[in-house]
Formats: sequence, structure tokens, C-alpha cells
Amino acid sequence: MKIVFVRHAKFHVEDNKHFEACLSEDGIANTKKFLESGILEKPDYIFSSHFTTAVESARLIADYFKMNFTIKECLGEWKLQELNLPFEEYEKEENAAIKNLNFPVRGGESLDMAGERMYNCVKNICDRHKNAKNIIIVSHGNVLYHLFKRFANQKPKFNPTKEKIDFLDYGVVDYSNGNFKILKNIISKI
Repeated sequence: MKIVFVRHAKFHVEDNKHFEACLSEDGIANTKKFLESGILEKPDYIFSSHFTTAVESARLIADYFKMNFTIKECLGEWKLQELNLPFEEYEKEENAAIKNLNFPVRGGESLDMAGERMYNCVKNICDRHKNAKNIIIVSHGNVLYHLFKRFANQKPKFNPTKEKIDFLDYGVVDYSNGNFKILKNIISKI
């Protein structure tokens, strides 16, 4: 089975409401260009995080392929972002979490916990859809970073000057016999 992971498109935030942030006009236009490029094959299933940015991105993908998609909360960004904190407070919590990946910040989840949640969610999706040949999953930068580091058997470093995942970046993974193998890494080296 091939799984294509897509980071949601560019968005705009109003009043620190990250959980409810909507795609920007550029984000919508770029998603349409991305789809028209032919990079993505029509999937058997599309899954999305419950954050608005992912849902709107998944909806554009699903509409393009004339199919439905399923929202799964376990594909969401780490719980800190659901709190809609002012940027300074968010940044303070994020820095603490990056220093200690096991430290649960406000929202009750550490980055390691978010990565574990994401891994278990993806494995469950794959195990429940064993006959699928192609699945698309739309999610978020932090959890996708953690997930791909796990697939590569590497420890996350969260160094934005050396690695990144841009809006609409995608990665491809093969899942067979209970194992994940990266075919195209979503994480770019800078």
C-alpha cells in the first residue's frame, strides 16, 4: 500500500485562532496548481486532521478526485495548537517542548506523545484498509516531521535552519507486512 502524506496549504490566522484558521487565497490557488500538476494519483481513501486547514485542503483534494474524505482527530497537530494561545505564549510552550520532547506542555501533550498518536493513527488506518492500494493523508508540519523521523528511525531535532516541511509538501511511504518504508521524504534539507 502506498500512503501519500500532504501538509495542508498556506493559511491565515485571525485572533490567534490556529485551530480554526482558514486557507488563504494563495493556499487555495496553490492547492489547485498542486492537484493539476498530476503529482497525486486518485486514492482509494483520503483522510484528514480535524483542524480547519487540513479539512479545507482535504476537501479540495477530494473534490478534485470527485470523492469523499474522512476526518480523524488523531491526525491532528499537537494539542497545544488547539488552545489558540497568543503567539508569545505559544512560542514559550513550543520552545519548552522542543528542549524536552517528552515534556507535556499546555494541552497535555508532548511532541513525542503527538508523534506516537500520529503513528498509531496511521498504522490503524493502514490495518483497517488492507485492500487499499493508495491512501492520501492530510495533516500538519510538527506531527508529520515527528512521524517521518520515526519512519527513518531517527530522533527528531526540530532545527528549522536545517530541515523543513513547507505548505503542500508531500511524502510517500510504502506500508507492507506491518512496516513503513519511506519512498519520498516529506522533510527537506535546507
